[in-house]
Amino acid sequence: MYNLINSLSNGDQKMFWLIFDLIVIATFHLIWFSYLFFKRKDSELQSIRKPLYYRSLQYILCICLGLLIAA
Repeated sequence: MYNLINSLSNGDQKMFWLIFDLIVIATFHLIWFSYLFFKRKDSELQSIRKPLYYRSLQYILCICLGLLIAA
């Protein structure tokens, strides 16, 4: 943990963006699954749940990958 904090304070941009991307992906999953928990009785949501999840995850992963490549 000390090495991680030390590398971030020394300006290691790739490590910073990697951690940022992991936090973004984890936050997306937390929001997605909490939304499904409250809306799971909706029959319309059941039919579009998987395509919407994969499409949203694809956009987020593309953005995160672009940030990692740009760093």
